[in-house]
Amino acid sequence: MNWGDLSGFLAVAGELNFTRAAATLHITQPALSVRIRRLEKNLGVRLLERSTRVTTLTAAGRVLKDWVERTAQGWEQVQREIDEAAAEPPEPAVPLPRPAARLDVCGPEPRLVLAPLVRRFTRVLWTWGTAPAPRVLANRLRSGGVQLGLWYRMPFTEPVDLRGLETALIRQIPLAVELPAGHRLAAADSVELAELAGEAWSPGATDQERALVEWACVHLGGFQPRLLEPGDDPAETRRMVTAGRAVGFAGPLTGSAPAVVRRPVRGAPQWAAYLSWSVNTPTGLAHQVLTTLRAEAETAAPAEQGRRAEAVQRNPYRSRIASQRYATASCDTAR
Repeated sequence: MNWGDLSGFLAVAGELNFTRAAATLHITQPALSVRIRRLEKNLGVRLLERSTRVTTLTAAGRVLKDWVERTAQGWEQVQREIDEAAAEPPEPAVPLPRPAARLDVCGPEPRLVLAPLVRRFTRVLWTWGTAPAPRVLANRLRSGGVQLGLWYRMPFTEPVDLRGLETALIRQIPLAVELPAGHRLAAADSVELAELAGEAWSPGATDQERALVEWACVHLGGFQPRLLEPGDDPAETRRMVTAGRAVGFAGPLTGSAPAVVRRPVRGAPQWAAYLSWSVNTPTGLAHQVLTTLRAEAETAAPAEQGRRAEAVQRNPYRSRIASQRYATASCDTAR
């Protein structure tokens, strides 16, 4: 896939006419058709529906058109900056423009939290980071280096100084565990933590997640958790549960993986997810982000639980296989 093919596709997507698009690019129509066919072959999808009278974009074509337009805009901006830097006399060095919006997350799965915002606000240039504690995140917001901060209040969270910041509750979230689909408790509506004593536990991908596992198991379950060694890759740590090697606590604002079920912990206190922002952050953007995160939190966990239960009912044989795989993985871990 090369930029010539992409620019050819963008021209056709804009004109919806091969003849006019070819004229815009100063190439022949057959040459343009070759570019489109080569691009479709490389991507393995059909991008255009073409008849003798009309050319339309497929769903995949619309997605690619949006991406190419954004990429082209970024490339044009880079080209302008390069041209300005090479001009004579040389311009004094200036810092690069600040990102349109930076969101820092103090808690699990920052990439999954950011994903719905990237989909919703396509014209915003997002960057993200992580914070080890809510107080660190609050200081970053006050300093102006971060525009938005998402954090969680847990039973063991230290008091947070929020002076000078706007803060809104996203959602109260029940504490829940993630279990492999074939786990002995997967069919239960909820679980007692004491029922998971002796299980191998995923330590999570952050210090805060590990602290949650240790606090909840000791104070709510009455046992010391047996934690597996965390991997270098946070995604690999999360896949411990998917692979049936461990159980773990569910991320508060996101759904579980397909091979995993999420079950609430009976009698456990709730998480509280908050969005904070600095006084310099545009109020309209902050409120739209808050609305998006609230909607994402509302739909993630309930829909996931229903899907898992339906999947087990539709295919009990697969559920038995998953149980066997989980039992085997548990024995291997114990050894």
